[in-house]
Amino acid sequence: MQVHLVGGFLGSGKSTAIAMACKALAERKITAGVVTNDLGRYLVDTAFFDAQKIPAVQVTGGCLCSQYDDLLIKLDRLKRAVQPEVIFIETVGCSADLVAAVIKPLLEVRGPHDGNITFSVFADTRLLSLWASGESVPFSNKVMYLYGRQMEEAGLIVLNKRDLVSPGRARQALEDARSRFPAKQIALQNSLDPLQIDIWLDELDALSRRSTPLNSLQLEYNHYAEGRSALGWLDVNLDFTSQSISNHRPMVIDWITALEREFRQRNIGLGHLKMMVKAGKTDARVSLTTGDAAGWRAQVPDLRCREMHALVNIRAEADPTLLRELVQQTAQSAAGRAESQVEEKETEVFRPDYPKPKRRVP
Repeated sequence: MQVHLVGGFLGSGKSTAIAMACKALAERKITAGVVTNDLGRYLVDTAFFDAQKIPAVQVTGGCLCSQYDDLLIKLDRLKRAVQPEVIFIETVGCSADLVAAVIKPLLEVRGPHDGNITFSVFADTRLLSLWASGESVPFSNKVMYLYGRQMEEAGLIVLNKRDLVSPGRARQALEDARSRFPAKQIALQNSLDPLQIDIWLDELDALSRRSTPLNSLQLEYNHYAEGRSALGWLDVNLDFTSQSISNHRPMVIDWITALEREFRQRNIGLGHLKMMVKAGKTDARVSLTTGDAAGWRAQVPDLRCREMHALVNIRAEADPTLLRELVQQTAQSAAGRAESQVEEKETEVFRPDYPKPKRRVP
């Protein structure tokens, strides 16, 4: 059984790549499963994989490093449920030190013929390009310290979303990344392209058969913790109700547009905004990050219903209480204009705490 750890910063496209990979493997008659991970309990990613009929379990309440025992339990549960030939473990976007605190401990409990555990770290080509060339980025130096350290421990760096920059900009980003990380294997990728996903899968298969060990990261934990704690976490469930059956798509677009405008006007560095919307039999995921234009609108289908549920995950460099206020205000305004009502349900608001690995192998 192959195990592929997939890390990288918030908004780098990990979930989309994993979902596309699972579909590609299914076409090859290979069963795959996914472990999702987050600090909160209400995850859009898990709901997304469930909607795609991809077997998934979740490790919540902390990063994989601090929830290592739960990771073992969930891996065993996934193996018993679907007997996967391939497992993808998606890490929360603010985590690092994964070689020492996750991969090496897992290798100790795997069988001698189970193969290597691969480690891909994803980076949005747009953000990497700005950072590597010394241009202004939407995050503080504290957060970008974390960003850079994530890539330093990768087995494979994937510069994702290459389709969102010009070919010349993509080539320059690749050259800049190779200059900063000369010992790393680095690839450009568009994870919406099945052919490029096939290339990634073939590379993962090759890496899993090699015995090249990954080195534990030499990480300054206080700086790491400062970068994490600069981020705000918001997970909120919202129920929308209208007097009669109507198409809620315009309301959702109005809501997200107003929210994105607030982030932009306040110079809030948005790691990601993910929304899972359920309207009748329709499930839709909407995702955007800092720098995304109106392309996200195509992700919102017609939503004909009287009652609609939305699960929202926001990760941004901002006070999480402010994030909650902005979501509440924009949701209320959009619902009012659509002559609907909105009610907030289960919600979590916090900043990541100090990382405390359960088990660390230097």
